Amino acid sequence: MRLSGRWMVVVTVVLFGLSGLAARAARQTQEHSVENTIRYLPQPEVMRIASFGYDELVADALWLKLILYYGESRKGQHSLAFFEQLAETIITLDPLFVEGYRFPALVISQDMGNPQEGIAFLEKGMRAMPEEWWLPFEAGFIEYVTCVDDEEAFHWFKRAADVPNAPEFPRRFAAFVSGRAGDLQVSLVLYRTLAETTSDKYQREDALRKVKELEAAIRGDGPIPEWIKRRRYADGKVDPGIQSLEELERRRKERKARSREGGDGA
Repeated sequence: MRLSGRWMVVVTVVLFGLSGLAARAARQTQEHSVENTIRYLPQPEVMRIASFGYDELVADALWLKLILYYGESRKGQHSLAFFEQLAETIITLDPLFVEGYRFPALVISQDMGNPQEGIAFLEKGMRAMPEEWWLPFEAGFIEYVTCVDDEEAFHWFKRAADVPNAPEFPRRFAAFVSGRAGDLQVSLVLYRTLAETTSDKYQREDALRKVKELEAAIRGDGPIPEWIKRRRYADGKVDPGIQSLEELERRRKERKARSREGGDGA
């Protein structure tokens, strides 16, 4: 976050007018929740015009509202009906805010049950920041854990590894997936990584809970989690006979080509 004391005053003035409009509309419905304040915020492009050049600072203030909104939903106070709208506004105002893509993508994928939309949200960040390896890495996480698609997970992990100055571990994950490393061990490392890097306490708590489940299963004193069983019984995944990253990439491209040909034929 970039809000300092003196800039907070500026941002407060800008948001006061915008939030005033939203609050007035909310009062007309006699509903005063954070959800209704978000419901009546202007569209992203209007927010950009109304920020008077303080786009990043307004985005930071809206980020705090997004975290509050998500936290209230976890407590059962409302749904996430306007989560994507607010997340979209934030990245419109500040397209180089990495966490502005990472956190919403996971919420859209896991809490809202739309993993492909979550990945599409990450891809917006990849277009804005092609040098940022975290975004394709998180797409790989979603494909591996949520979509149970090892081939696509490999594709994204490899893309993250190929970003200049990326650390070594995206390449290790690509190798794990290609070599069919044990799903318990791979999932354990992925969830440990999420717990260590997420900025949201609820996502951290969820990740740490899954870490404990996986550690117990690996030790043998706990059951194999249901979401791991789903991986093991999923159909049409990577052939255990694949021996190299190159072979997995070749098969992924062939599958995509067949899919495109089928779509053209339709």
